[in-house]
Amino acid sequence: MTTRVDVAVIGAGPGGSSAAAWAARGGAEVALFDKAAQGRDKSCGDGLTPRAVAECRRLGVDLSTFHRIDGLRVQAGSKVREVPWPDGPYPPMGAVAPRAVFDAQIVDAAVSSGATLHERCAAEPWIDDDGRVLGVVTAAGDRIAADLTVLASGAGSAAARLVGATRVETSPFGLAIRAYAPSTRSDDPCMEACLTVAGPDGEIVPGYGWVFPAGDGLVNIGVGALSTMRDFSSHNRNTILDAYTAHLR
Repeated sequence: MTTRVDVAVIGAGPGGSSAAAWAARGGAEVALFDKAAQGRDKSCGDGLTPRAVAECRRLGVDLSTFHRIDGLRVQAGSKVREVPWPDGPYPPMGAVAPRAVFDAQIVDAAVSSGATLHERCAAEPWIDDDGRVLGVVTAAGDRIAADLTVLASGAGSAAARLVGATRVETSPFGLAIRAYAPSTRSDDPCMEACLTVAGPDGEIVPGYGWVFPAGDGLVNIGVGALSTMRDFSSHNRNTILDAYTAHLR
């Protein structure tokens, strides 16, 4: 079966859903595809900066139920600096929004704007013999022609690889892990970043750690490590997170 839309979007994360919302508000017929159900999680996805807050306001997404953040606290060794968000083109506030809840809100913005959501529907670019993207083809074999196809499924996704967007094998990459933990500082007004995270062996990990206070008795605590660290493939990210958590305590 082949149908046609003006714009097809693969990936209903914040980027894809935002694109779908704006295209639909501009009068386009939009189809939005995602292989998962509405509201997905992501390791480093809860912290919203002032620029993200500004975009959410433009979209009409209500952030009032999320914990407000007034600045950033940066730690490096024994040095700690607190930096409030500056006055400028963006509102001087951030937020911590659980990614699964936030994701669903952006999807709702796209749907309320007129986009048609196809959840639990994996899709890939429909490419002709000349290498042109004609739209999308779903896992069920349905073809949806589109004047414009937006790939928002992630840099490492199968859809990206199909159009030649592949990672340079020699370039560094990062992996992140996070957990939610109870904390008496869940109402802290600052997001915290640590630039000197030590692994289980005590050596500094090339990467950083974070604590995002969620305002509900919990904090989002996590670490991200770069592939440039020694014996990267043999390190268990769980043990690095455990070491960082112990350091914070």
